[in-house]
Amino acid sequence: PIVIDPAGRPVGDILLLAFARAARGVLREGDLIARIGDEQFAVHLHDTTLMQVELVCERIRGAFAHEAQLAAPDMALSAISIGLSRSGSSVEEVLRRATAALQRARASGDGGLAIAA
Repeated sequence: PIVIDPAGRPVGDILLLAFARAARGVLREGDLIARIGDEQFAVHLHDTTLMQVELVCERIRGAFAHEAQLAAPDMALSAISIGLSRSGSSVEEVLRRATAALQRARASGDGGLAIAA
C-alpha cells in the first residue's frame, strides 16, 4: 500500500529522498551508498574504526530527522534502525551479517543500532 501524508504526497518517496539527502550530507567522498531494498540502504565506509562508524550512523540519523521534518513537517517520523557488519570474505557475507544485525535492531524497537557478531 502507498501511504499518503496530509498534503496528499506519497510518504515513502518523501522519506527516501530525505534519507538520500541526509546520507549525502554526512558521508565522505569515496564512501559508497546504495539502495538495496524497498527501504534498505547499504553504506560502505572505508578506513574507519567501529567507533567512527557508530558516530557516522548517529550523524545520519540526526540529519535524516532534520531532512524529514523539512520535507514533511506534518508527518510523524518513524525511527531508523541500523545493522552494522565489519568486512567479510564476500559482499554477500557482509550484507547477510548486516541484515541479521538490522533485524535485531528493528526488534529492539524505536530505532536501534546492532552490530553483527
